[in-house]
Amino acid sequence: MQANLIFYVLNTAISVIVALVCLRFLLQLAQANFYNPISQGVNRFTAPLTSPFNSLPTIGPFNTGILVSAIILQALGAGTCMFLLGGVPGIGQLIIWSILSVFGVMINLVFYALL
Repeated sequence: MQANLIFYVLNTAISVIVALVCLRFLLQLAQANFYNPISQGVNRFTAPLTSPFNSLPTIGPFNTGILVSAIILQALGAGTCMFLLGGVPGIGQLIIWSILSVFGVMINLVFYALL
């Protein structure tokens, strides 16, 4: 019973954090004004999570450091949740799941932004 409660709380927290990191990526991609209070809040919240990956090169308008940090955060969250439920995920499966999940979050963010 407690494992399910911890799973739901952890899953929700990781989902919100990954969504904010993806939102930061999309805001930089759209070249949103940094002086916007929403952009400043997203940047302040995600700066500690993305700063270790700032040394990665950018490819055109794509900041690869933010993408890598979102994928790693999703992989850590998914791996922890699977471990809480009694499973041990494979590394390859976890990486593929994380990449697809991050792109799914970005598609949802763009969809709801256009809605």
